[in-house]
Amino acid sequence: MQLLSLREQVQLRTGQDPFSQMMRADTGMEFETLGNIDSNDPAMEMSLTIEGLPNESNGQPPNPFAVVYIIIPPQQQNWLQHNHTEMVENNNNPHFLKTIGFGDSGGLEPTMRVKITVFHVKERMTGMMTQIGQVIFTLNDVLQTEDLSLKLALVGNDGTRVGMLSIVSWLNDTHGNTTNLSHDDDEDVFTNIVPAIRGRTMSVKRRSKRLETLKPLCANITTRTFRFETNDSVKLLVHEYMAESKFAFDLPIKTLQLLIEEEKTRIKHLQDLGQLTGQWKAACAVYQDICMSTVTTYTQQMKYLHSYQGCSFKPSSKKADKELEFVPLNLHLQRMTVLNEATESWGAYDVITAGAFVAHSRRARNHGGLKSMLHKLQESYTPEGTLSKVSKVKRACDLVNCVHLLQGEINTLCDRVCHEALRGDSSSLQAATLELEQKVKDLVLDCQSPILQEVAAQLTELHEDSEALAEEQTKQSQGQESQVSPESGTGSAPQAMNWRWTGSCFIKSPTSEPWDMTRVNTEASLVCLTSMVEDLVLNKSGPLDQPKWLGEISPAVIKLKSFVEIICCKVTYFMSFLDLIEHKDILKLFHSIKVRRDIVFSQALTSLVTGLVLHLNALIDNKQVLEQLATLGVVMEIEGLLSCHGDEIPMLEDMLVAVDDLSTVSFQLVLESTQRKSVQLSTNNFTRASLYPDLNRHHVCVTIPLPQASFEKLPDKLQKGDRVSVVPIFFNIGINELATLAE
Repeated sequence: MQLLSLREQVQLRTGQDPFSQMMRADTGMEFETLGNIDSNDPAMEMSLTIEGLPNESNGQPPNPFAVVYIIIPPQQQNWLQHNHTEMVENNNNPHFLKTIGFGDSGGLEPTMRVKITVFHVKERMTGMMTQIGQVIFTLNDVLQTEDLSLKLALVGNDGTRVGMLSIVSWLNDTHGNTTNLSHDDDEDVFTNIVPAIRGRTMSVKRRSKRLETLKPLCANITTRTFRFETNDSVKLLVHEYMAESKFAFDLPIKTLQLLIEEEKTRIKHLQDLGQLTGQWKAACAVYQDICMSTVTTYTQQMKYLHSYQGCSFKPSSKKADKELEFVPLNLHLQRMTVLNEATESWGAYDVITAGAFVAHSRRARNHGGLKSMLHKLQESYTPEGTLSKVSKVKRACDLVNCVHLLQGEINTLCDRVCHEALRGDSSSLQAATLELEQKVKDLVLDCQSPILQEVAAQLTELHEDSEALAEEQTKQSQGQESQVSPESGTGSAPQAMNWRWTGSCFIKSPTSEPWDMTRVNTEASLVCLTSMVEDLVLNKSGPLDQPKWLGEISPAVIKLKSFVEIICCKVTYFMSFLDLIEHKDILKLFHSIKVRRDIVFSQALTSLVTGLVLHLNALIDNKQVLEQLATLGVVMEIEGLLSCHGDEIPMLEDMLVAVDDLSTVSFQLVLESTQRKSVQLSTNNFTRASLYPDLNRHHVCVTIPLPQASFEKLPDKLQKGDRVSVVPIFFNIGINELATLAE
């Protein structure tokens, strides 16, 4: 009130507003957070240094803070606030790190007048300042110099010199041209500055090239530039970028598509169980209803994200919106590039910032976070044995993964056997066959697992009861019209496990054969193949017989592959029944955990993909980084600020599970084509067998297409399709419940 009163009195006496040439009272040091008013890709930048500022009346050095004002002709009076530097504490000779930009890709106005006013910040908290001095010049004054630098006297309020201001400036290559730019060679690059630099070769910094690489991946890119002088006189130009990831909504949509397919697969597996009776029939029906409901919900959310027209990230104000729950919170890129002006070498350092991976829209106060909910779920699981602490679900996940891993190795060895047969190399053929024999034996041994035998026997017994019940019902309904048979056109209804209704017709079920018989047939097909190889090697009459080997071996190889495929299908089929057994009494809890886990996984996966794609974008020329990806994988190091207090405990528990699930993700780098231009997600047959096993969700592979120039820089292993594993690490900084008070 006193300030406003004084302002009115001065205005009445002088006819002028005293604030027109002063800092705004309502902003103060908030200048430092208002952001750049100039372009993010300026045509020209300046670095400011001041020498010889006077001490304060108490003998202490000042806290200099420079504010830049401009006037663009034909305006002559009203100075517009343009930009500012940072504050330098207790310094008579400040070198301001933050640079000041002018113009944009459209050009530069050389007649622009610039006023730089230097203030002493007396109180940072309140923004109280006093003016030390100022200097006025035009951009043309700078452009006329040989090295684009000026040295001007800083004039105080009484007209005396209070210091010297040194200006070092440079032009930015906003069009991505060569380092040395002659205006005569490129008339349209810097419009409106022809008189100043025509015919001269100027030093131009390639700032825009690093900015251009970000634009396909990020939106709303904001930049800051700083110039450092090191102790050995090396000058470092530092660019800070903040941007919004374009993956923030794209990846959750693709994750939802993947989860919908997972749910549809689970429905199919439950239908494959055939006709069940009693409690199993009811539990199976409820399970299928829950899966169908999940498909419907996820489809609606996916459609909403497709049509979303808001900003390109999810702000904190929308963290509880159910429609956006699969989208990570406040996902941004923070990139710093450091350029050595002498050597032109540079490095890039990325940090991806995001809100904690938490299902804010599904607060579960009674159950805690995901860790507590999963612990409660695991307590309900049946242990593998009387003395075992391992649950049947955990053992089942390990078994499924082991079987599918062996299937991949067996298929690879089968192809190798055929290749060696085609080459006619008997020693290599025998060696490949020996390896194949060992892998098939390992597979058969896994099939004798007690848990697999137990589930197979229980399911067979249920189907026998179902068939007996069906026969009894058939006898009671004699005389009624019989159902059409898929083979003869008349007869009885198809028996369970022999036929399955697809929605339009009956098809033969691959699970109709007894489990023991499947294992015996697999062993028999292996014996047939190994005997055939031995006979061919022992009875070969000459080199002319060797090309015939492939024709004789191929049928046996195909037969072996078929039986291995049937084994894998049956193992998945049996484990689907085990999944039903373990969850039939807790389906609602299981469903809520599954959805919550899907939400936090989507958020974590989106952040991971954003980080790795930008990592490759910045370091594709770094051979050491690429070799590390090929041999060790990628480390995703996450730093959190969650406390162990109040509502943040469930948040921390959600984070733990989300980070743990990222270990089931892998990446594959492929050559970009017209069909593969964007990141794609897919699943394989491996289930989550980590700390919190889950038979309903599988490992995710992220396919990242790269342009040919980038793809050719990859190590041979990655070019051939090897996958990059992920090692997630969560480091939570120890903040307690007093953090809010301290803030």
